[in-house]
Amino acid sequence: MQKENITNKLLWQLAKLARLRFWYLASHKDFHIISALYVFFAVSISMSILGIAAYFTSWPMIFPSLGPTIFLMFYAPSSPLAAPRNAIFGHIGACLIGMAGYSILTSLVQNGIIHGTLGPSSLWIILESAISVGVTSVFMTITGFVHPPAASSSLVAALGLMPDWHNVPVLIFALSLISLQAWIMHKLNGVKFPLWSPFKETKGLRVETKLGHLNYTTGDREGKMQALAKALATRQKLKK
Repeated sequence: MQKENITNKLLWQLAKLARLRFWYLASHKDFHIISALYVFFAVSISMSILGIAAYFTSWPMIFPSLGPTIFLMFYAPSSPLAAPRNAIFGHIGACLIGMAGYSILTSLVQNGIIHGTLGPSSLWIILESAISVGVTSVFMTITGFVHPPAASSSLVAALGLMPDWHNVPVLIFALSLISLQAWIMHKLNGVKFPLWSPFKETKGLRVETKLGHLNYTTGDREGKMQALAKALATRQKLKK
């Protein structure tokens, strides 16, 4: 009988702890305040983990573009944009594109094919950076690995701030670490977050036009495009 009382008391205390989880607090308290506090603590913990890992490994794991990634994972965890798969492949592709662009430009200057400096304000650097970010955008759009913060990685690499190719494996490790930490933290707080792939596959975002909306998914792209083409062909009056 005494053991049963002790067990019941322990279960009661655990039940109280469960009330500290995000899903419970958000449903009983002010959602905006709870969300803001959750994002604050989660992002701070993630950055601290990266900092501690960088301190003990002496690896450059604090990439500027990881800040927006961490924020997105905790602010919009169910969005395909925040999925670990999109984050990892998006950043990898972006870094490789930016580094390739800077490497090609450096080679052209060194071989005397083009003349000029490679400082941050160089017109060649500005042009190369613009092209690199543009190619990165095309890469994410075509592959479906859409992760907006990855464009920052492309820009950083295109500016020559990531000259060492060994930084890519370090970036992959950092992304894997924060993705796993985000999944564990969301799991503990009753928040849905994919372990790898997005919950809902999408090839693009909803696009609003004056003739209606387009959703570039595999299933309804042709129908939407045909409807828009028909409206344009018949010179349908645009909605104001």
